[in-house]
Amino acid sequence: MHVRSRWSPHNLHSAGISSTTPLRFNPRWRCTVTGKVFVSHASVDAKLAQLFVDTLVLGGISHDQVFYSSQRGTGISPGADVRGSLRENLSSSSVVVALISEAFLSSPYCLMELGGAWVTEKPTCPVIVPPLGQNEVVRKIGNIQYLTLGDSEDVDKLFADLSDQIREHASISVKMSNLTRAVGDFKAKYSEIISDLSGYGRVQPLNAGSRTGGEVAEEVSSDEAKAPIAPGGTAIEAELYGVSAGNLSIEQTQYNTEVFGEATNNNSAHKTAILTATFYGNSGKIVGRANGIASDIGPGQTNSFTLTSVKPITDYVRYSLQFDSIF
Repeated sequence: MHVRSRWSPHNLHSAGISSTTPLRFNPRWRCTVTGKVFVSHASVDAKLAQLFVDTLVLGGISHDQVFYSSQRGTGISPGADVRGSLRENLSSSSVVVALISEAFLSSPYCLMELGGAWVTEKPTCPVIVPPLGQNEVVRKIGNIQYLTLGDSEDVDKLFADLSDQIREHASISVKMSNLTRAVGDFKAKYSEIISDLSGYGRVQPLNAGSRTGGEVAEEVSSDEAKAPIAPGGTAIEAELYGVSAGNLSIEQTQYNTEVFGEATNNNSAHKTAILTATFYGNSGKIVGRANGIASDIGPGQTNSFTLTSVKPITDYVRYSLQFDSIF
């Protein structure tokens, strides 16, 4: 089966999984550029995103047809509003590529971009980045149709399917010989980058203020102090725009802290929610956050969700739950 990678909030959970049937490049493709490709990625995955974008450019896509936030020439201009720029570029893009890594799943911005793509029914190509596995992705953001960065054959399938999506939805085509050489270069370089990413959240700490959410303690603002707060292990609830969340439980793993919960949609239309659990220490400072998404909640339905931190949060005494965005 050839994966078309078309999703909306209404069919997200019924989407299947990529076939193992090899995909072929079409030698008749030639360049005619009219659309834009939006590449969503976590900041710590910038090297992988750069390599990914370089491969698309070497394959025949011009730099001005790619939005990639980490690169000055293709991303957000200095001094520009980040959220506004992301929203504007997402809206004007024809195809969205999401590099879903462990860091991606812990980034409110990345989850917001992915949720925005689903809600606006943008053709989306989610790419699972090792060492993240299928089961973890399905558990945290739903049973989505995906591509993966695995062995050499997986990489061929990924770029073949992505090229087909870009050609169809953005009217951007590439010459077969150019793309084949570009994919060859990608294979030669990406294994080292993937190896570096395997230590994310486990060995090296993140910098505060990064797009993936630094876990450095910070002062609680007056607004945050008014948020519903409960002692660690006690269930709390939050509600916004007719969507409520609660029935929380917390589990500590070797690499992070996970918050499990349920979200109920009391609206008449499907909703996707971005949520954050904020953890506080004895002094009232924020000692960590866990982020996640409750996707494609049907009218009157309740879906489970998982919020994940970038590293274990063990020194908290209370926590709060809030909605960051609802689509």
